[in-house]
Amino acid sequence: MDPLLHLVIALVLATLLLSAVIHKLADFAAFRQILGDYEVLPEALVAPGAVVVVGLELIFGVAWLTQFTPTAMIVGTVLLLACYTGVIALNLARGRVHISCVCGDNDGQPLSRWMLPRNLLLMAAALCAGLPAELRPLTLVDGLTAFAAVMAVTLIYLAISQLLANAAAIRVWRES
Repeated sequence: MDPLLHLVIALVLATLLLSAVIHKLADFAAFRQILGDYEVLPEALVAPGAVVVVGLELIFGVAWLTQFTPTAMIVGTVLLLACYTGVIALNLARGRVHISCVCGDNDGQPLSRWMLPRNLLLMAAALCAGLPAELRPLTLVDGLTAFAAVMAVTLIYLAISQLLANAAAIRVWRES
């Protein structure tokens, strides 16, 4: 794999994870409440669970930036995303679509089926980062390309998230 692609994956995942941390810490009490709404933890474990979730996102986000213990970073990120995917799938199966995803990209965005393939794509990207990288030095052009790619992926991700949030709001408006 080209080292530029590895860099883009690392920066995108770091951006995603660290923005989720910022989003959750901005209103930690609301995040704890939403975590409780998922009904996957006993009430006594919701507050410590919220701390663990934010802590893991912070650790893995920083690890993607620093490439600290790459194997643990990749496996940990994939497991974290797999847990999120499982919890989302469980609540979708229960019909509990009103819960916020607390994804860090859109306040109050309700759960939807699109989040499952999105998370699978993110897990696949993380796993791709474990492929052997071609040995070549990164140049200034590579750095600019990586920056542009991360910005493009982030903006596309945010645009899709906003469109889906708007669709959910319109659906609720039409039902009322």
